[in-house]
Amino acid sequence: MPATILEYIDQVFSEKEDVLKYFYKHLYKDYSPDINGYNLIFMLPPDLSGWKSDYPTLYKPEKTSKFFDISNFITFSAIDFSPPTHQVNTEKISARSGAIPYATEISHTEQCSITYIENHEIDIFHMHHMWIEYIRAIIEGFVEPEGKYITPGNPEFGAIDYCTSAYIVRYAPDLKTIRFIGKCVGIFPQTLPSKELIGQRTSNELTTLPFTYFVAGYREMTWRETGHWILKEFEELVKANFS
Repeated sequence: MPATILEYIDQVFSEKEDVLKYFYKHLYKDYSPDINGYNLIFMLPPDLSGWKSDYPTLYKPEKTSKFFDISNFITFSAIDFSPPTHQVNTEKISARSGAIPYATEISHTEQCSITYIENHEIDIFHMHHMWIEYIRAIIEGFVEPEGKYITPGNPEFGAIDYCTSAYIVRYAPDLKTIRFIGKCVGIFPQTLPSKELIGQRTSNELTTLPFTYFVAGYREMTWRETGHWILKEFEELVKANFS
């Protein structure tokens, strides 16, 4: 006779060859539930090249610039992220038995949102305020981007200098093993949450700032896709900023 109830259950189910054996194997041996919340958000600072001569402390030298420091602080400050949603677009072929759908395009929604915990120097709000003011100055023609963005033949020709990229990285609970990376391409802020920054006099609370961004492109990868270009890019461009 088995000495314990677990040994008895193990003996009973090991003798079966149907779905119960498979169920027992996963329930007591193989299955490990996923636990979320081990995620970090990395955002590259926008270039805003037309202001580099007017606001040198924001940009130069790069590793000690204010925007560089704030973009690193975002990794600590960002507490919630809502990514764009992938969508399969379809058309239909008419048939006698009815319409048969087929896929025509994979698209995504054009917005994402990130919520930050602000610090006492309101660095997150400051960065986005300057970001939006730069977009205003570009639209109204008060400044123009650096020549590399508007001169044909340059590698950056045609790029928008107020757009940037953000990486959403999901780790295993050890915070070392990457399980998932999502990359938002060509993002810039849509809103500036001034009301949330001001708050109200009847309470003193932590300031959390929800920002909504436009997104030109969104791609994802999981840990099984070894050698994926997003992972290589993340390790080369982003992780080096914290060295």
